[in-house]
Amino acid sequence: MPTNVNKDVLPAEQLGMRAVWIKRGDGGAVSGTSDPKHTIHDLRDIITLLS
Repeated sequence: MPTNVNKDVLPAEQLGMRAVWIKRGDGGAVSGTSDPKHTIHDLRDIITLLS
């Protein structure tokens, strides 16, 4: 897990946002990469991408 989790997640929680971890390279939308790093996405963004 990244070392900057608190820096990224805590402000989102303070704003009342829910954040989720997505492993890069596992989705079809991110073709051509196998970067194992994790990134934070807002739940609303993910719902928009899936709908």
